[in-house]
Amino acid sequence: MLGTVTDALLIIIYQLHGNRNGNKTIVSLFSLLDSSQSHSELPTLLPPYSCSQYDFFNKFPEHATPRFRVYQFTAEVRSQLRTRGLLPPNVEDHMLQSERCLRQLASKSTPIEKYIYLTTLRNTNSHLFYRLLISNFSAITPLVYTPVVGEACKRWSEIYQHAEGLYISYKDRGAIIDVLRNWRHPKVEITVVSDGSRILGLGDLGVNGMGIPVGKLALYTGCAGIRPDVTLPLMLDLGTNNAALLNDQFYLGARMKRISEKEEMEFMDELMEALNTVWPGIVVQFEDFKNPFPALEKFGPKYACFNDDVQGTGAVILAGIINALKRTSVPIKDQRAVFMGAGSAGVGVAKQIVEYFVKQGLSEDEARRKFWFVDTKGLITNDRGDWLAAHKKYFARD
Repeated sequence: MLGTVTDALLIIIYQLHGNRNGNKTIVSLFSLLDSSQSHSELPTLLPPYSCSQYDFFNKFPEHATPRFRVYQFTAEVRSQLRTRGLLPPNVEDHMLQSERCLRQLASKSTPIEKYIYLTTLRNTNSHLFYRLLISNFSAITPLVYTPVVGEACKRWSEIYQHAEGLYISYKDRGAIIDVLRNWRHPKVEITVVSDGSRILGLGDLGVNGMGIPVGKLALYTGCAGIRPDVTLPLMLDLGTNNAALLNDQFYLGARMKRISEKEEMEFMDELMEALNTVWPGIVVQFEDFKNPFPALEKFGPKYACFNDDVQGTGAVILAGIINALKRTSVPIKDQRAVFMGAGSAGVGVAKQIVEYFVKQGLSEDEARRKFWFVDTKGLITNDRGDWLAAHKKYFARD
């Protein structure tokens, strides 16, 4: 949950900072629910639930489709929207519809069954899905994202029912921009993209990792009020080294070994250029990449992009560190920290703390030497005798 809230905050920061695309503004959910504010000029936001839904569907007629049909429309409104006869005749308010959904959800016996039910609801009546999510946030969030999304990803090819998001495979290189233009919504402001190489703590799940971009963006709508039709879950199918998936008859991805890091970076070059050509200024969140640092270092200076594991979690923990230092009154020069685990999240957190220490007067080398990292093979040192991943070398001890 920590990471998802951070994601929403970072998105708002990027947008308000003017992410190379003019003066976009994303308003928080709280302002959406304030009926005293005017939202007529905020087409990228979900309609506030206090406003007239008829006005919303008139302004955005593309949503007057089976996916958005709601039972509380009167016969007159249904006639104008040409949905008369496509719905049962009884007119229900949203409270009754939500109660029916909660009862149906409660009838499911396992978390994964509840996940599948909510996925179906999101694909058949997204307006009702998000109303349900926002009104029952603490209860439904674990079913939409962690922890249940982990099992959903492991079984993604098995439980697959609805086409969600966009898949771009390695075979699409040279035509990535054409694939992006196939997306059903003309305007996209944010994408969560993964290559499936390290999904949660589950390892390489290939395209089965699509549950992560889908779930993250659902929470962005629920937490930050971002309209779902300006979000893009994006899965890169660059192969997988998971033998079980390659031998699974139901696996939805390409049956090929994962490409090399060099080949992936060349692929990412084309992807990032294509994304910003089709949707200038789009915010790109890199999610669950095994090695997230090369993409951040290469594309960060040019595009609006970030990685939650490296930057989002780091920002929140650094905030805690800053306040802890104030409470303890122990000077920074006397601080020491040991990290158990040296993945991208841990290293990303430590690097942000190093930057803060430098701003407080330490040299970069002095700040870096305040940290020790321990991984599965023990203390990370330069003379340990084994191969060190590039992101670990920065904190390796002599």
